[in-house]
Amino acid sequence: MSDLTEDRQVLVNLEINKDCQLTSVCGDSCFLNLVEKALPGVERLAPAAVLAAAREVIDHGQTVRHLAITGKEPLDTPDLLFDILRYYHAAPVESRPGTVGIITSGLQLRRHAHRFPELPLDWCAMSLDIASSVLHVERMNEKLFGDLLHVKDTGGIKSFTVNSVYTADNYKDVLQFGKWLTAKLGEGDQWGLSSLMLPQHGVMQPTVSIPATREMIDLALEELSDTACDILFEPDPDEFEILTGKSVKKRWRTELHLAGGIWMITVPSEEGYFVRLRWDGQLLTRKDLRCIGLRQATYGAYQAGRLVETLERLSVTRSLDQQPTQH
Repeated sequence: MSDLTEDRQVLVNLEINKDCQLTSVCGDSCFLNLVEKALPGVERLAPAAVLAAAREVIDHGQTVRHLAITGKEPLDTPDLLFDILRYYHAAPVESRPGTVGIITSGLQLRRHAHRFPELPLDWCAMSLDIASSVLHVERMNEKLFGDLLHVKDTGGIKSFTVNSVYTADNYKDVLQFGKWLTAKLGEGDQWGLSSLMLPQHGVMQPTVSIPATREMIDLALEELSDTACDILFEPDPDEFEILTGKSVKKRWRTELHLAGGIWMITVPSEEGYFVRLRWDGQLLTRKDLRCIGLRQATYGAYQAGRLVETLERLSVTRSLDQQPTQH
C-alpha cells in the first residue's frame, strides 16, 4: 500500500454527470440507478457549476486527501472530466488535494487513453465482476482490464484498484476470479472486495452475513495471501468491529493487516471526513449517499463560492488518534 504522509483526512467525491452506458445492464442492482429513479423531475447541476465546484475543491485542497471524480460514468462527459484534470495539474501542489482519480466502468478508457498521459491520474478505480453478481458484463472483463493496463503503461495512471462485489451465494466463485485477476495485478495495485448492497427500507445495506464474510476472508488467506498486489476487504464499520474485535478509529480510514497482501479496511460512518457532490448539487455525507430518494442532504445544496466552508467543517477540527495511514 503506497504511502501518503500528509495529514489529510477529507475525501471528496464529485459526480460530474448522471449518465452511464451500463444503466440497462446493472438495473436496480446499481444504487445510482435507484437514486435517479427515486428523484423524478430533479435537474442535473449544470456542467459549468460542476467545474466551479471542482475548482473550489482544488483551490482549497490542503485538507483533502483524495479527490475522486465519479459519475455514474465520468468518461461519458470527457470534456468536463479533462477540464477538471487540467485545472488540477495547473494548481500549486501545496494547495490542491493530495491525489486525483476517477471511478469508472472502463468502457471508454481506450477511446480516451491518449489524453491521460498529458493529464495523468494518480489512481483509477474500475469494477470487474462475475456474472452472478448481476453487475457489469463479465465477458468484457479481460478487454476492460487490458485497457486499464494500457493506460497505465502509457503513463496515464500511476496505480489502480479493481473493485468486485460478492454475494452470499457466489463468494467462492469470486475468489476463483480473484486468482486470475491478482496474477495480473502488480505492486501498488489493489483488488477491493465488498458485499453486494441492496435497498432495505430506502437505505442501501450489505447483503452478506458476518459468517459468510468471515469464511470468504479465511479462504482468501489460504489461497491468495501471496500476491504482488494488495487485497482489501471493505466491510461496514459495525461489521469491521465484529470481525476484528477492534474499534473503528476517528479518521478517514481504519486498516488492519491480516497477512501477506491482505487487509481489512473500513471508513467512519459519522459526519466528517467525506463529502460527495451529487449530480443535482446536493452535498452528501456517507450516510446520505446510501439513502434512496433523499432530496435534502446533510450539508445542503452546493452554492458557488461556499463549498470551501463545507470542507472546513469536516475532519480538520477532529483530533487524530494515530499517525496518518497509508493509501
